[in-house]
Amino acid sequence: MNITVKYLLELKRGYDRREAGEDILVDLNKATMSLLTKRNRTATTRDVIEYILAQPLQFTLGEKKSYSNYGYMLLGYLVNNATGMPYMDFLEKNFFRGLDVELCKTSPYEHRHDRIIQESRLTGLDPLRPMSNRPVAAVYGGYGAIMEECSAAFSHKASASTIAKFAGFHAVSGIGLRKNGCRPGDFEGARTHVESNGDFDFAVVLNTRDFAFD
Repeated sequence: MNITVKYLLELKRGYDRREAGEDILVDLNKATMSLLTKRNRTATTRDVIEYILAQPLQFTLGEKKSYSNYGYMLLGYLVNNATGMPYMDFLEKNFFRGLDVELCKTSPYEHRHDRIIQESRLTGLDPLRPMSNRPVAAVYGGYGAIMEECSAAFSHKASASTIAKFAGFHAVSGIGLRKNGCRPGDFEGARTHVESNGDFDFAVVLNTRDFAFD
């Protein structure tokens, strides 16, 4: 059975990160270590896809829903190859349309002039230098992700007002045009909530998710 775009959009892509025991997008060092060239470069989007393709599915495609960051990465890779456009450019042209959405970068040196600093109590190994055993803050890759390779999953940066404006035209949960609903989300250095209710759209964005574990 072949995976379809419909399966990817509906979260019925056969991969369950809980049953698999891993979320490969926040453990890119594992994919890097599977490469024959692991001492020379980090894993790319294509490398991660090939790594997962070598693993068994957790359920039959289309059988049930299961959220996974990997599925969104696969969708972004498909869009990139089908359109010939970088995924971020595709979103800006067809969905963002002037909204101030950026691709968040991994390296701490890219954040020296950030107006708002992301915070986390955690550290981890630097995924940009997988052979170095160098610890970095979780918000700068220590959580295991290379943000530039995960642009279709969780690497977008926007203000609460921008997210609320987006919700004014698009469903905040699922696919399609605006409708009542809400969607929470979190990642290292961020926690968000966006909601559409009646004729009102709002979003809240925090610069940490640490309190969620307290």
